Amino acid sequence: MNAELEQIKPETLAVIEKQAKTFGLSVDEYLRSLLPQDEKNLALKSETRSEEFEADMNAFTEGTENLSHSDAAHSREDIYFDHD
Repeated sequence: MNAELEQIKPETLAVIEKQAKTFGLSVDEYLRSLLPQDEKNLALKSETRSEEFEADMNAFTEGTENLSHSDAAHSREDIYFDHD
C-alpha cells in the first residue's frame, strides 16, 4: 500500500466510503468532487476582500476617536494576576 494511504485512519476511510456511497460515487469520484477544478484554487483564500475588511474595521472603530488612552505600564503580574 502507498505510504500516504497508510497515514489515513480506518475510521476516516470508513466515513469517506460512506459519504461516497451516499452520493452514489466511487471513493475516487467523491474525493475528486471535493477538490477544486484548478490547482491554482488549492491555496487558502481570505473570505473577505481587503476593502471589506477596511470597511468593517472603520465601522468597528467608529465613535472611538475621542476616547482617552492610558500610558500606564502594567507588569506581567498585573496582567496575569488570576492565572496560577
